[in-house]
Amino acid sequence: MTSIKISNQLSTTSTTVSNTFIDHYMPPANGEFVKVYLYLIRMASCGQAPTIADMADALNNTESDILRALKYWQKQQLLVLHCNALNDLEFIELLPIKAESTEEPSTFSIISRKSKEGPSTNAAEPSLENSREAEKRVAAVVSMPPKKPSYDMQTLTRAFDSTDLQHLPYEAEILLGKTLSSKDLSTLYYIHDQLDFSADLISYLIEYCVSINKKSFRYMEKVALNWHEHHIQTREEARSITENFSKLNSGVKRALGLTTWGEEAGNYVRLWTTQYGMNQDLIIEACNRSYKRTGGENSLNYASAILENWHKLGITTLEQLEQADAQYRKNHPHKSTIKTTTPVKNAFHNFEQGEDVDYDALLPKVAQPLPAQKEN
Repeated sequence: MTSIKISNQLSTTSTTVSNTFIDHYMPPANGEFVKVYLYLIRMASCGQAPTIADMADALNNTESDILRALKYWQKQQLLVLHCNALNDLEFIELLPIKAESTEEPSTFSIISRKSKEGPSTNAAEPSLENSREAEKRVAAVVSMPPKKPSYDMQTLTRAFDSTDLQHLPYEAEILLGKTLSSKDLSTLYYIHDQLDFSADLISYLIEYCVSINKKSFRYMEKVALNWHEHHIQTREEARSITENFSKLNSGVKRALGLTTWGEEAGNYVRLWTTQYGMNQDLIIEACNRSYKRTGGENSLNYASAILENWHKLGITTLEQLEQADAQYRKNHPHKSTIKTTTPVKNAFHNFEQGEDVDYDALLPKVAQPLPAQKEN
């Protein structure tokens, strides 16, 4: 993985934090995002060039967490992410912290070294209303989760001696094959105490994570936060959402003609459902169109570019998509039919041939691969 240079317009004689940052930028920010920003200042002050993986390891986070934090701080105009012509993150520029402004921060975008204007697109600009709805969905993804208290052993012992929770440590140790540390117990109790999970729901959470071979408590906490955001309160609701997610993965795999299901594909599906807010019908439709255009080569990246475009346009239903397609065909009568250069041969692929939108005219020429998610 490429090391990322960090240039700094702040003082480098010591690691200092602006009062403006503490007063105005820190309070509304996710605590994990604050850690990333402070880490960047420290690395810049000593001339270090860490990778995304280095940051994730140092802060006990996933690589996706680091990337989300970087996007957040660029949106707040505290840094700029510079990429090369292939859209690989090359260096991070920390900007001087300005006094609190009454203006809305600009929408996040990665600045390419090849073109400061970013990738070109012929897509119509989304309406103000759709832009606001898209911002609301992104804000929901990066909203601050319930704070994790620091529990002492007396509190933990008393909690797990209760009738409802007393079986959880033993059950977790059996399923995970290890003795739980005080930190592990703190995570379990946090899920019960702050996320309001019942003992039965926590038990299913452990079972589910083990079933997909994700045995770290860090990953378990991430899943719990996701269920909390979706207001999952019972084992039945959790089983339903995990089964639906599994069906979605299978549907994406079939639509794209994938022979294996790797971590990259799982990361894409999480991006589409959480950050883009797309339902299964739209995701499968995008995958069908991607396979139809690419014949399966680089189909994940192309499908993600399609869904990103729909997200920017505020499309959340198939009905809205049909309206957008019809409008595009009306505005671009000579670009309304997709022509594949090679026949598509995929026994699992079930789309109807016919008129469609020319997404090569809508999408960036280089689709960005999603960085692999690192499990700590």
